[in-house]
Amino acid sequence: MFKLILTIAVVSLGLSPTSAAHADPYLDGTAQLAALIEGGELVGAQQKVIELRALYSQDYALALQHGWLATQLGATEEAAAAYQRAAELSGGADEADLGLALSWIELGDERAASAVADIDDPKVRAEARAALDAAEAATAFEFGASGALFSTTYTRQTARDSALGVQASADFAWGPALLDFDVRALSYGYKGDPGRRNQAGASFSQTELYGGLGYAALDWGVQAQYGTVFDASSGSDVQIVGGSLRWSPYGDLVLEESSSFYAAENVHRLALSWRVPFGDWFTTFGGATQFVGSDTYSNGFLTAGWAADDSALWVGGKLGDEYKPVYLAFPAIFNGDELLEFGASAGGSLALSERWWLAASYSWDRLELDGASADAHTVSVSLGAHTWE
Repeated sequence: MFKLILTIAVVSLGLSPTSAAHADPYLDGTAQLAALIEGGELVGAQQKVIELRALYSQDYALALQHGWLATQLGATEEAAAAYQRAAELSGGADEADLGLALSWIELGDERAASAVADIDDPKVRAEARAALDAAEAATAFEFGASGALFSTTYTRQTARDSALGVQASADFAWGPALLDFDVRALSYGYKGDPGRRNQAGASFSQTELYGGLGYAALDWGVQAQYGTVFDASSGSDVQIVGGSLRWSPYGDLVLEESSSFYAAENVHRLALSWRVPFGDWFTTFGGATQFVGSDTYSNGFLTAGWAADDSALWVGGKLGDEYKPVYLAFPAIFNGDELLEFGASAGGSLALSERWWLAASYSWDRLELDGASADAHTVSVSLGAHTWE
């Protein structure tokens, strides 16, 4: 776009070293300016345009040219002043307004938003708007918090018959840097033994703590996570480490790895997924492989949905065995001894206001243990808010 500004300035001035008329000081000066630019002598060109503007202070094209040269040399404040004068002289030409907006964005000037709004051409305004949004995202501090309730009912289950849980999450972002914390607590109900909830009088059957640190650029992202799980029903701890890499050439391609360390075994999971957008619609598909000692488990999954205006709907399914999988995106762990054979889920989220949102989901999982099958039906409701400075 600055090349466009330069081209317009050159055409407006008629800058051409071969067409300069030496009898005319203006044409002679602009010809010298053009020669300096074409020769790559931008510092000399900057001094020349300053000299010319002192003589021809009402010349719009010279002010525009000055702004471009100052920008190329990193003199952003000087560029902003030149573009502002060009905008005044032209009555708000888009080239001048764009240069002014981009300069103010670079300087962090609060007037940048109004300069963007002053641009008439929709395409030029969109370019400036994107630059403004990127600059704000790079420096903004954002905070989000949410709480969730979820309930699971087990059918044809030999031990557990229900689970009730709560989850609290907090997310922090400073530009592209991310930090998040999650805590989940579950209480299980057992068939034929209502008192067998946990050991040692613990309040919950299972407590999970997670923390994550990441970096999210526009085209890529990386995150490292750690979790610890205390299973009061067995009196054992589980340590979880994992991470994910995102590449977004089109949609989001995500590679995820997690390792769960139990007292008697280790469970490693490697998953690859691709979220592909189609306007307001999207589909996510992928697969995962787990390594548990000499055993290997694999599954595939597919989700389709719609997302627009901070609201979304989705439905998905999965097929293939999973054993004690960790899902870092939530985050959560399925800590039972059963195999997850297949399942389906659906859900949605609704923007209640600029900052508040509500989400709900349902999932069904087919479980298998020692040749016996069972079903798990889980319903969850979440309420959250986000804010920023």
